[in-house]
Amino acid sequence: MLPKYKEIQDPLLAEIDRRGGEVRPSDSDDDGLSVYGSLANYFSLTESDLAERVYESNGTPRPKWENMVRWARNDLRKRGLIDGSRHGVWALSENGRLRVESSKKEHAGRGVFLPGTEITPELLQELQKKASEIGELGELLVLEYERARIRKADREDLAGLIKHVALTNTAAGYDVLSFTLAGNEKLIEVKSSTGTSGAFEISSNEWGVAKQRRSDYWIYRVTQVETQSPSIEMIQDPFGKFEEGVFMLVPTGFRVIPRE
Repeated sequence: MLPKYKEIQDPLLAEIDRRGGEVRPSDSDDDGLSVYGSLANYFSLTESDLAERVYESNGTPRPKWENMVRWARNDLRKRGLIDGSRHGVWALSENGRLRVESSKKEHAGRGVFLPGTEITPELLQELQKKASEIGELGELLVLEYERARIRKADREDLAGLIKHVALTNTAAGYDVLSFTLAGNEKLIEVKSSTGTSGAFEISSNEWGVAKQRRSDYWIYRVTQVETQSPSIEMIQDPFGKFEEGVFMLVPTGFRVIPRE
């Protein structure tokens, strides 16, 4: 399954940064991979995914994946994050470099280190503290939103039962306990970011609870959390969405178990 154009953009910026800040997209890195190949590995694309084709007006077929990466690059160029002044060269602009560094730091604060990241132990502590603050801010926004939603329906009895679970049990697999207007539980895992990407990390514990509780489990993706107008995307039954092919999972870590 191919990702959406929007979700290609930040990994593309990170890949250009990994290659020194500028690259010709078909050039090979030390592993013999082009930009297209490296990003395909990042998204764990299959041979079937890479075999998809689009056709130009004259009938010439082109790989759909490479076409999507080029469109993502064009969007980044229009936004001033990629310098398009040299034909055939994809180079980060100054704003692009700042965007990559900000992304590296935000990911590092959540325990995910992007290629090329250099973080001192002291800076890591600061970033972890900042990530915690961003996460808590998102959780408070969701609490406020849920209480307002339920009170608007004149269910003050349910509004009083909403709990900020993350304050007392960080291993619950969700952050907020809320309710539907019918009184059914809503287990809400809040994923907060200062950016606009819809991508997020999820732990094996959270994913296990999502798989067990299915329609009772929700992801509230809070983006632009530090602005005056944060956005909340609500996703019910994320495990079901994954089974339907709406989501794709990209591994960011592994547990190594010795064999006998």
